[in-house]
Amino acid sequence: MAIVMPQCFETAVACMAVLQMGAVARPLSLLFGPDALEYRLQDSEAVVAIADGQAQHDLH
Repeated sequence: MAIVMPQCFETAVACMAVLQMGAVARPLSLLFGPDALEYRLQDSEAVVAIADGQAQHDLH
């Protein structure tokens, strides 16, 4: 599971939830930019991405 969120309390909660489910958390930074994030998402074969509203706005 990819986690595309800034460093905040909610990001830590998302990481812990993913780990408790037994999934692999792949934290990603918005600083990579849209092309680099797309590459990392495809390369990691993540099937779910967790993002906040700001991340979704920044990627469009």
